[in-house]
Amino acid sequence: MTESNEIRVDGAISAANVAPGPDHRAVAPTAPNKAFWRTVLQVGPTSLVALVGILPFVIQDIVDGFGQHLPDGLRLWLLGASVTLTAASATLAKIMANVKVIEWTRKYAPFFAPQKQS
Repeated sequence: MTESNEIRVDGAISAANVAPGPDHRAVAPTAPNKAFWRTVLQVGPTSLVALVGILPFVIQDIVDGFGQHLPDGLRLWLLGASVTLTAASATLAKIMANVKVIEWTRKYAPFFAPQKQS
């Protein structure tokens, strides 16, 4: 009795039908709210740290060379910019997860379209 541990593939696997980039099946058209909140969690903390935590120190180092101080409202303005950036990114993610938008991207911009679910 002979056992075969071979794996047979019938037909070639074409890379032409595979879109590059991450698989967006988790952001299915039925879950645009998940896309929104996932983006909030991705962009929010990052922009908060970058714009409110790091950027003021960089700007202060630059203006120190001119003998100046940062304006009092700069951190508050940067906080507002961080919130605006997060809200805009999350809203765009929710729009991009819409069924009609996904259909449009599959037709006119397939490199942006998520892969079809199997």
